[in-house]
Amino acid sequence: MLGNEEDAKKYRRFIWAGASATAEFFADIVLCPMEMVKVKVQTSKPGSFPTGFGEALATIRSNPDYKFPFGSLKPLWGRQVP
Repeated sequence: MLGNEEDAKKYRRFIWAGASATAEFFADIVLCPMEMVKVKVQTSKPGSFPTGFGEALATIRSNPDYKFPFGSLKPLWGRQVP
């Protein structure tokens, strides 16, 4: 895509950075619903929320307050890295 092997070698760090950013973007989109369920199960008080993945997923999907499937995308992308 860069035209020749010389340019590919010259700009390989930019290519790697772009590929990494693209992979992170799509991974966040695909894994966001599962991450949302996992965090809710882990942070709920015992007995107040289902602990099985299927039951927890059904509970979150039925409640519009959770904004499933991408309700946790903004916090995921907005977190600060120490």
